[in-house]
Amino acid sequence: MTDPSDGGRSPEPRRDVPPAVYRVGVALYGCWVLLVVLQILGRYTPVPRLAFVRPGVVVGAVALTAVGAARIARRGYRRVVSPGGSEDDA
Repeated sequence: MTDPSDGGRSPEPRRDVPPAVYRVGVALYGCWVLLVVLQILGRYTPVPRLAFVRPGVVVGAVALTAVGAARIARRGYRRVVSPGGSEDDA
């Protein structure tokens, strides 16, 4: 429920990580997206393939999968342990 004193805006989302770590994660994700684009360009266009692109894409995919799996496991653990479920399950 929103507080009428804040002009009808919804509250800030709760973050479990410090802002600096969040920014680093977003920057690394942006670098990974750039590597994916370079991988596609190297595969389907005359742009030369660079040696570091494919390992970078693989490492990024593994890292994102691990982070996602950890978040799912943590959310599931919180559901099992807490009596009424977690408030941030949505």
